[in-house]
Amino acid sequence: MNYVNSYIRKGNESILRQIGRYAKKWLLRTALALYFATGITVAVQHYLPIFQTIETEAYLGPLDSTDRLDRKITELKQDILNQLADCETGGVKEPAGYVRMDSNEYTSWTKYQWQRKSIIYYAKKLYGKEIGLREAGLIAFDSYPEVPLDELTLRVLFEDEKGAKNWFTCSKKLGLQNQIDIIKKLEL
Repeated sequence: MNYVNSYIRKGNESILRQIGRYAKKWLLRTALALYFATGITVAVQHYLPIFQTIETEAYLGPLDSTDRLDRKITELKQDILNQLADCETGGVKEPAGYVRMDSNEYTSWTKYQWQRKSIIYYAKKLYGKEIGLREAGLIAFDSYPEVPLDELTLRVLFEDEKGAKNWFTCSKKLGLQNQIDIIKKLEL
């Protein structure tokens, strides 16, 4: 803009006629438009990093929504197991070694308070394995690789008709059956 003003002051009034009488306003508007366009471009790139997203997806591969849902369902199931373990053991320091005498005069073992007869029953029902008291004890202490304790507990919670009713008090206290029903709906 200073260039046009100095050029006109030097006596070159013909340029004024060529540019027009609104030359100063036009130059000012054009400069402001370029300034704001540059600012908007920088802001969009900063707040919506389009190029970084494309590079990340190209590196990691596209994430399918079912992958995210599966991960979330796994997290929710693990959360149910954690809630159940905390409730059943009352928050003892080492729930993996917790054993107590239950009201039916049988011992309940470890973090989910399994009784050996229940483990024997569900090992046969869910895994088709005939096991004895020794193996049931190993499963209760998560030392039997063919039937992992967390997996057995999840299968009973989600696949057995009694489900969370096997842990009646904690199920009622925590609302486990409602949580299980929601996860089952998500899995469909």
